[in-house]
Amino acid sequence: MINNKEVEDFFAPGGLLQNNFPQFEIRDSQLTLASKITRALNDKRFLIAEAGTGIGKTLSYLVPVMLWAGKEKKPVIIATYTKNLQMQLAEKDIPQVQKILGTDLNSTVLMGRGNYLCQTRLRLLSQKKDSFSARLLPEIYLWAEETLNGTYEEWPFSEYPEIWPLIAADADGCHGQFCRYQEKCYLQKARRRCQQADIIVVNHHIFFSDLQLRCNEEQGFLPDYKVIIFDEAHHLEQTGIDFLGTDFSRREFVETVGEMRELLQKLQKEKKDALNFVQLFSILQGLEEEAQALFFEVNRIISSQEPRFIEPSWWQNLQNCPVRLCEKMDEVDHNIKTGEVEFSEELQVARGEICNRWKKNIQSLDYFINLPERGFVSWLEERGRNLSLRSLPLSVDDFLQKSFYPRMDSIVFTSATLSINDKGLYYARNMGLSPDRTDTLILGSPFDYDQQATLLIPREIPAPSDKDFVDCSGEYFKKIYPALGPRSLLLFTSYEMLNSFHSWIEKFCDREGIEVFVQGNNAVSRIISEFKNSSRGIILGTASFWEGIDLPGADLTSVLLFRLPFPVPSDPWINGKALELQQKGHNPFFDLMLPRALIRFKQGWGRLIRSFSDRGILIIFDRRLLTKSYGKNFLNTLPDRLPVREGEAEELLQAGIKFWDRAGEIWTEVEK
Repeated sequence: MINNKEVEDFFAPGGLLQNNFPQFEIRDSQLTLASKITRALNDKRFLIAEAGTGIGKTLSYLVPVMLWAGKEKKPVIIATYTKNLQMQLAEKDIPQVQKILGTDLNSTVLMGRGNYLCQTRLRLLSQKKDSFSARLLPEIYLWAEETLNGTYEEWPFSEYPEIWPLIAADADGCHGQFCRYQEKCYLQKARRRCQQADIIVVNHHIFFSDLQLRCNEEQGFLPDYKVIIFDEAHHLEQTGIDFLGTDFSRREFVETVGEMRELLQKLQKEKKDALNFVQLFSILQGLEEEAQALFFEVNRIISSQEPRFIEPSWWQNLQNCPVRLCEKMDEVDHNIKTGEVEFSEELQVARGEICNRWKKNIQSLDYFINLPERGFVSWLEERGRNLSLRSLPLSVDDFLQKSFYPRMDSIVFTSATLSINDKGLYYARNMGLSPDRTDTLILGSPFDYDQQATLLIPREIPAPSDKDFVDCSGEYFKKIYPALGPRSLLLFTSYEMLNSFHSWIEKFCDREGIEVFVQGNNAVSRIISEFKNSSRGIILGTASFWEGIDLPGADLTSVLLFRLPFPVPSDPWINGKALELQQKGHNPFFDLMLPRALIRFKQGWGRLIRSFSDRGILIIFDRRLLTKSYGKNFLNTLPDRLPVREGEAEELLQAGIKFWDRAGEIWTEVEK
């Protein structure tokens, strides 16, 4: 057990933290969170902890976790959603806390497979005789010998991003324990380090991958653990839903058959008399004909179905199809392997990759032909000539309740956006958390919002569904722009609205010398970098910019939200989940659409104030905030002390200018 006084002494005035960082501001909420996590570890409880921006939640969980791991001599997992937070923890936060506490705990980070160099694929690349490889490969080989972890983070050839996918580790081509580079494999080294570490930092997807292995009674690649911290926990449910889903693509299916034909042609060229190629091509031809018959039947079935949700009864005539397809590919592979032919390494790896992909395709096809009766939503997507089948579970609660929670002592779910004015009940329900074992703590941001920000709501803008909404919003933006400060983030809920708005204000921005950065025209990281360096700029963004964007101080002076971020009703998963809720007697709007919109809304306005020195204006163009009964739910997610002003353009322009007059210090800085 941890002595809570040790935690208190760390955060207290004149304590370990302040002694090492004299400029550190004491935050009561940070200690409150750390103490609550300490109790969860000591009492073997689960905890939902919403910690608003500025609390410093990372330190709040690292201190008790490190004290616990040191005393109990047991590993702790920290799982994040983004790689950025993974690297921040591994390279900055954990070493910093270790130094202050004076511990010798062993920590490591494990990333997804594609982040590690594969020695086999690098060797295969060297066998290609193009001038590009010949010129760059000596430098890559030198780096491969000198790199510490063989990760993309250490990759020094950023000007050649197209090379990394050719040499990165890949599940389909991995030989596992039979690989000649097993001992040198960077991925395997990282996994071995996990077995010896006290603190292991992973992402949510890796957590689910390891859990799935354990569910299948296989050896996981993480050590046995009883304590886990989920940071950015608002993403955990969706990550689990996506992980447990299944996809089948006609294009990938057909391409895999084509790759096997190409492999046979290369073999025939190299080993003309070593195999019975007439027989092999005949078997492959039979496989292609079987596949064509399959897709003819699939097309016949779906042409008469509306809407495009898949029903188990569709596939009665196809029950044995996956078995026949698998047998034919196995026959091709068996004939190759028993032909006593020595492969080149390139062809050997290619054969393994093709067969692995084929097996995955067949498993996916078999899943759709034998769909579970309930608990999943499955649908068709047609893009051009490609047909995709997709299936997702409607929830992860049952999976976690059966496979994860019973074996855990303590779990902490933390994020800045977990609750919707309901003390975390919505999150707990979706994650299948028992109220008897789960505590909740909701801590708002410690910022002084009545001095740092103001909310302006335009009065004369029509509803977002009105055909004139974009035009009126564009005109309003032009009138109020002088009050926004030099750098603004404009958030939309669809590319259609974003592009329409961009067209409306483009000439105005050119005339005023405002740089416009549009999502989709460049990588998010590059947009942010160039935006920071602009003297006057605006970002037009959709989903990627509603969260995870950190622009403190003068880098961001205003955030504009154009539409309340309700989920798209036509989205197949949303549609399926709404139907399930309705069948259970629930209201899909209040139990699904509104909660998801509220979480997204909090993430959007949360971009504005990121530190105690920030100042900024928030503008919400969606009148439903004030005209609909559910508008108060959105208003209740805003900070209590945030000043709100409703009015016409000229009124809000003057209100904005007065706000900046009061915040003169930062105004001087942003004008520079």
